[in-house]
Amino acid sequence: MGKFSKFKCKDCGYTIACNPTGFTGIMAGLLVHFKCDHCKEIVSQLIAERRFWVRCPNCGEEVTSTWNPIDGKCPKCNGTMKEIPGHYIMVD
Repeated sequence: MGKFSKFKCKDCGYTIACNPTGFTGIMAGLLVHFKCDHCKEIVSQLIAERRFWVRCPNCGEEVTSTWNPIDGKCPKCNGTMKEIPGHYIMVD
C-alpha cells in the first residue's frame, strides 16, 4: 500500500497528488511519475514490464524523465512544490 500526498506549487498553484519519492509499489506493479516536457504535465504510469520510456497519455510524446515533488520543480513554471499537510490518500 502506498501513500499519495497532495503537493502544490508555491508560485503558480499547480497541484498534484502523488508519492513524494516519485514512485510507489502497488498490487498491480510499480507506479512511476514522469514529467512531460512537451505538455508540461506530470503523468503516472504503471510499469508492468522493463522499459525506460513511456508515452504521455495527454499528448503522445515520448517521456523519459522521472519526477518527484521533493527534488523536482513544478512542471508548469519551474517553481517549488510544497506538501499540503493533512491531504493524502492511500493507494493499493
